[in-house]
Amino acid sequence: MSASYTGNNGHIYIHNGEDADRGFLRKLSLRNDGFMRHIYEAADAALQLHDFYREVSSPLLSNVRFQYPRRQIREGSVSRSQFRTINDGSEVAVVGKIAENVNEITSKVIGLRSDGDGSKKLYEINPKVQVNREKNDYLPLERLWAYITIKQLLDKRDAGDANLGDNSSEDSPEQKALAIALQFSFVTPLTSLVVVRLNKTDVLDAVDAENVEEP
Repeated sequence: MSASYTGNNGHIYIHNGEDADRGFLRKLSLRNDGFMRHIYEAADAALQLHDFYREVSSPLLSNVRFQYPRRQIREGSVSRSQFRTINDGSEVAVVGKIAENVNEITSKVIGLRSDGDGSKKLYEINPKVQVNREKNDYLPLERLWAYITIKQLLDKRDAGDANLGDNSSEDSPEQKALAIALQFSFVTPLTSLVVVRLNKTDVLDAVDAENVEEP
């Protein structure tokens, strides 16, 4: 069973059980800037629906846009920066590559906020972020950029028409995602993890027997 709903959150697709065409519903949700939720056939199905409704019933912001000055960000590096809604408890991440010789990012976040009377008011903030170019192995932001970019490129591929376009083209979302995945050694639907098992005989032969302590 599947159902669709259109409201402030855009198109919402709900399907219950294993008979629904999940791939088709996912493509619809991606094309319409909505999202899909699977309700599992279980004793808590009613609770799943209740939690889902509570999540989407009260959006905090709508028509949200993250804007960055062109001179501060490398062209073509920013991930998705426009969102139909932001709900209570949800989060969004926008990533990009900073241009050279930039010490501060002066971004702008614009959206519409709903008031209690049903009207909407403009919401705008202008956060400033200092750029720290010191390498931090415990905060791999470049890999975070790669992860989010790959995910969004694959979503763009899945939302497209398989009969149109050429996925072998270097400019296609699939080939761009593949190039980034190979560069950062990510396992994705386009790449594989190869496990090489060392030859135990070769390893033993490489060890100096005189330096091995007896048990």
